[in-house]
Amino acid sequence: MPRTFAFAPASNRFRSAGLAAAGLGGLLVSSAQATIIHVTPTTAPLFTGAGIDFDGVNSFDLGMGKKGDSPRFDQSSSSDTGQVVVLSGNSLVLDQLPADTLISSASPWSNLIGASNQVLLSAGDWTVGDTGYFGFSFYDESENIHYGWGVVNYDSLTTGSVTEWAYNDVSGESILTGQLVATPVPEPATTGLMAGVVVLCGAAWLSKRRRTQASDVRPAALGSGRSADV
Repeated sequence: MPRTFAFAPASNRFRSAGLAAAGLGGLLVSSAQATIIHVTPTTAPLFTGAGIDFDGVNSFDLGMGKKGDSPRFDQSSSSDTGQVVVLSGNSLVLDQLPADTLISSASPWSNLIGASNQVLLSAGDWTVGDTGYFGFSFYDESENIHYGWGVVNYDSLTTGSVTEWAYNDVSGESILTGQLVATPVPEPATTGLMAGVVVLCGAAWLSKRRRTQASDVRPAALGSGRSADV
């Protein structure tokens, strides 16, 4: 008696593979969503004041003051950890940045250490009446670095303020000046999951191809010496 083998219907097997692939695909689109923290203070920090606390936790991150007629940033407090993006080749002048400028670890950063090192809103890049973007970084309470942008209103020689700022809440992630909505940060397992989907789909395709080829092979005629009907 011929041996018989039970196979699940092909449609069921491929449906199972498809569901598995769909499940992996669902995992692929999940991500650790970054958040842009945007702050518009009720009272804007002045360059005649003490400084800015970007994340609102305990202490100032960047000192603010005046040097002659020029507003300046510094680290006047021992708790200050902030740095600012400076003109390339001039670590003493704050760079006024266009919209959509990338702020990251690769930006030209100041070297603020205490109150002795200062970065100025200097003539040539800032003039009275300007409102413009600047880039900053700071360390949070867990010593994680964050990158952000702020807006300086340089309204007169005797004053000036930072009217708003924003930063990426994912440590080490870049931000664009003016950016208010974060882009997703892929989970570390994404690459492995993508590979799994490719392997699974490839295996399903190969299995189908083999069954198609097998169904195209017909048994040879039995008994080559059969006589014709009379």
